[in-house]
Amino acid sequence: MKTYSQNLFCEFLGHSPETKIMEHLFVIKGAEFTFNDIVTAIHVNRKRAYEILHFLLDEGFIKEAQKIKNITFYQLNLRNPEVKSLKHFFDRVIYS
Repeated sequence: MKTYSQNLFCEFLGHSPETKIMEHLFVIKGAEFTFNDIVTAIHVNRKRAYEILHFLLDEGFIKEAQKIKNITFYQLNLRNPEVKSLKHFFDRVIYS
């Protein structure tokens, strides 16, 4: 698998933490994830990752999937039209 700095998705949309997070979410294909999963996977500052995840949650790009004790699991919201468009773009760029 390519590293994030080598993927075309980030090449087209920029190597921002936001783009790296979205790219990672498309790579894990709808699996549930925690805040720590994202921080670990893309090596982004915890404070910045927290801000981005809350923005994505507020905008409906991600949604809470479940809560187990004090751990919240999130999931990509594939019903969101913007997410659908980005996922289609991601699939065309990466898998074509």
